[in-house]
Amino acid sequence: MRAYNYGMRGDTSKKIRKFVRNKIGEEPVILDTVKIEESARQIEAYLFNNGYFNREVTYTVIPKKNKSQKATIQYNVQTNAKYRIKTITYGIDDKRLYFKVFDDAKNSKLKEGGFFSAEIIAEERERITKKLREDGYYFFNKEYIVFSVDSAIAGNYVNIDLQIRNPDLFTPHQRYSINNVYVNVVNPADVDSPDTRINWHTTDGVWINLNEYKINEEILLRRILIEPQATFNQEKVDNTYNSLNDVQLFRQTSISFDKDTIEGKLNCYINLVPDKRHEYLLEPQLITSDQNNAVEQNNLRNYGLANAVTYRNRNLFGSAETFELRYRISLEGQVRNNDSLQFLSNIEHNVTGTLGLPRVTVLKPFQKRWELRNTRSALVGNFIYESNIDFSRRVLSLGYSELFASSNLLHNFNVSLFEVSFNKTNAKRDFLSLVNPADSVFIANLFTTNLITNTRITWVYSDKILSPTGSHFFSRVMLESAGWGLTRFMKGASVPLPADGIYKIDNVNFEQFVKLDIDIRYTQVLNEYNTFAYRLHTGVGRAYGNSTTMPFVRRYFIGGANSLRGWRPRTVGPGNYTNNDPGVRADRSGELIIEAQTEYRFSIIHNLLEGALFIDAGNIWYTRPIAGRQGVEFNPQTFLNQMALNSGVGLRFDFSFFVLRFDFGVPLRNPELPSKERWLLDDYSNGSRKFFPSLVLNLGLGYPF
Repeated sequence: MRAYNYGMRGDTSKKIRKFVRNKIGEEPVILDTVKIEESARQIEAYLFNNGYFNREVTYTVIPKKNKSQKATIQYNVQTNAKYRIKTITYGIDDKRLYFKVFDDAKNSKLKEGGFFSAEIIAEERERITKKLREDGYYFFNKEYIVFSVDSAIAGNYVNIDLQIRNPDLFTPHQRYSINNVYVNVVNPADVDSPDTRINWHTTDGVWINLNEYKINEEILLRRILIEPQATFNQEKVDNTYNSLNDVQLFRQTSISFDKDTIEGKLNCYINLVPDKRHEYLLEPQLITSDQNNAVEQNNLRNYGLANAVTYRNRNLFGSAETFELRYRISLEGQVRNNDSLQFLSNIEHNVTGTLGLPRVTVLKPFQKRWELRNTRSALVGNFIYESNIDFSRRVLSLGYSELFASSNLLHNFNVSLFEVSFNKTNAKRDFLSLVNPADSVFIANLFTTNLITNTRITWVYSDKILSPTGSHFFSRVMLESAGWGLTRFMKGASVPLPADGIYKIDNVNFEQFVKLDIDIRYTQVLNEYNTFAYRLHTGVGRAYGNSTTMPFVRRYFIGGANSLRGWRPRTVGPGNYTNNDPGVRADRSGELIIEAQTEYRFSIIHNLLEGALFIDAGNIWYTRPIAGRQGVEFNPQTFLNQMALNSGVGLRFDFSFFVLRFDFGVPLRNPELPSKERWLLDDYSNGSRKFFPSLVLNLGLGYPF
């Protein structure tokens, strides 16, 4: 209110006063009996639409006793009995429609004996319309459907009469089929004034004009589900539109129909406007991160610059292939305790080449059986060179994956059929001398040169596209297996097992492990200004056969901007492990992770600034005992007592195209401490632990989950 009053003083046309008044301030609400009565009527209407026909809504205005010119409005609601549906009858003059609707009534949510609901009636109107438009009734719409509700019967019941009106008094609804399908690839320069120099030809009954655009016609025909002489089907029209967009070649796709001269026939027109074939992108970036790559344990941040250059070619070989070549370089430094900036302490070069194909090969037999959509495959090659003050790392990988989605787009799958990754790490200085001798062998094993050959399947589910309120559920499940095939090959080929018990390829160990990772999230939108978000993340990896430990790049770490925000990355766990010699942080990894996060988000300045209250809990563990380390193995009976816990507040600046996030987290429970001393609330209250120095600032882009 004070901010609004400030914005109303002086020259109200000034930008600063407009901003404070409209974005920060809140206009006072004047008591208006007209609006009060309107609110009462809206409450009555809501109850009526949900079957409370005998509802009673009254209100009372109660002035404040301190004479502050303020009042409280109290609404009194008496719902009384909720009405049920006694009978449902059908008044449909068109007998063809009558049998279609009546025979499909088993799929309706509108049931005799069920409670009356205007929302269910609206859903039924949409369902019937969808059903008929999928059966040839192109010009049918929901306005032809009328429900009559009769509550003047004994008891708390209603009778419902469903009527479908004809277009004219004696004219029934016409059922249409497709006569001709015309596919026109429009030259981008001729969108506003189409080129008249057309060259139409027919393929499989479909008329095509490529307009000199070089593309294999089969690519288009496979994605056009609208067939000549077939009955009009709105679902096939929608799937055709989405399938053509999935090719990622066209910046604009349109599908339209008009009546043919033949009675009951439609002509279909599909216009495609190609996107630019060659595209170049330059992405300069500023970097700030607490996930530095140095092995030394510290709580310092990295700062630096990065730049990414991308070249993209659409329709590389004329069959809708996309090729992308991306090079990214990042230069990072770290502010040390002496305030010096070691600017080039971290350097990374990353080159990635991706060839995308608009089809699948291995999974093709399942495409029609499961009605798969958005099917495509990708061949990806990648090289990474990373160097920091402790070690340098080279990674060379090559993989082939096939991607597809369910027909309703709720389920997405990524099947990585093979991936080969060669990882070589060289220590720049003897950091192993900094660690406990009991840990040095284990850490050295993590950083050995290795080869990973794996397959992986990832399933992602999201119902966000179906949510009318914005509340939605998200889940991701990933299953990975590495080294099994190579081990079977070695044994099948009778390759002698080396003395150390580990098979090698060109003297390089290859890893063998399985890994399962599950990430579940739910976003609950209360209204435009308030949202709850929940996340549960768990995963486990297990080395076996040719390996004794999980490779470093497949292990779990915890802490940081998207995890436990009261800890820096890799500064907590595994279990209640305590590192009394703060030399390195490389041992802060695990093979099993459990973390849960809850966040309440609320608007501070509408569409600009959002606040958040959050709480995070979790830890990592090993799946087997480790010599010289106590309390690091997962135990179902003790793991809850080893959970780390933090809470905090956050600010999120919404700049439309990205969200800048500041989260301030503070530890509440530290599993490293003795069992009876892990809760830190008493330490903060008695001053033995300082609250503000314990705060951890997390800077991130986008929401944490």
